[in-house]
Amino acid sequence: MPGYSSAIAGSSDRQLVSGTDTASPKTVKVQGVVYNEAGQPLSGANVTIKQTGKGTIANAKGEFVLPSVPVNSILLISFIGYAPQEVKVIDGKTVQVYLNVATNELDEAVVQAYGTTTHRLATSNIATVTAAEIERQPVMNPILALQGKVAGLDIEQTSGFASAPIKVEL
Repeated sequence: MPGYSSAIAGSSDRQLVSGTDTASPKTVKVQGVVYNEAGQPLSGANVTIKQTGKGTIANAKGEFVLPSVPVNSILLISFIGYAPQEVKVIDGKTVQVYLNVATNELDEAVVQAYGTTTHRLATSNIATVTAAEIERQPVMNPILALQGKVAGLDIEQTSGFASAPIKVEL
């Protein structure tokens, strides 16, 4: 068939298919180390070639080796609790990656009546009632404006008089 040829035993390791060379792109061996912000190695960090999805896991010293990575590929380095980072493969360079701790809404500080905590560590409901919400309520006592705004908070007047004492239970 015209335009096609096959390798003859002992002549070449490559084949010509439809007139084009099928040699694979240049690959390199990539070595590196994954650290946390403090410079301590991260054992078990995931190192993945973004384009192919192939990867490895860092050893106890945070070191990893990928034997054949296409040049100019991007490595995706990730670890639980840390923000993932992308690094471009450069021929012959050892990769050193420092991962930063990932933060999210669960880690934001929350001020409580008796101190501060985070949403992650809070064991109860945390509610916010703004001054604007209290101003809109047609009540004499601002504590009565909280009625129905905070889950689990029971507010009731002890009698029907406007100036009667208020009973508050949480």
